[in-house]
Amino acid sequence: MGSCSDKDRGGDSHHAGSAAPKTISSSTSSHKTESHTYSENHSFNVRPTQNDIKNSACLFVSTDIDFHSHDMPHIKDWESFITHTKSGAFEMWKDIPGLRNKVFWLDREEKTTGGFYTFFTRRHLDEYMKTDLFASMHKVPFLKNVHYEVHENLAGGELCADLGHWNHSLGKGAVV
Repeated sequence: MGSCSDKDRGGDSHHAGSAAPKTISSSTSSHKTESHTYSENHSFNVRPTQNDIKNSACLFVSTDIDFHSHDMPHIKDWESFITHTKSGAFEMWKDIPGLRNKVFWLDREEKTTGGFYTFFTRRHLDEYMKTDLFASMHKVPFLKNVHYEVHENLAGGELCADLGHWNHSLGKGAVV
């Protein structure tokens, strides 16, 4: 894994404090769908409509990670960081209003980490960005140079969104 340039991601990079809408393009595909329930709190149709995609927005957050610049003894390297994330550290995002999904990612080689969020609407994304939870990423002692990008999603992207079930969940909801 390597990092991508702003050109590769289809937009400009924004440091916290300035978020302008950008566009991400998508390719096409088609599959049949059915309705499923995801946990007690989240019900959704596996495949979105064109309006769902057109009305949604995404947020890409990226930050450098420095394990040597803080006093958190339980997070001292990649292995302890991953143990921390598996222990429920991400649970606080599960009830964010309007959040369709969030995937946390890391790149050990580049020493970066972050998240990719999809919100049902731009309004939901904007409201999330006003929360203490969003602001808290600037207070995590081992996260440095936090920046983010806000993008609109293109109609047509529904043809390649939510193309099936994750291998281990088989559409049954959260895997523990």
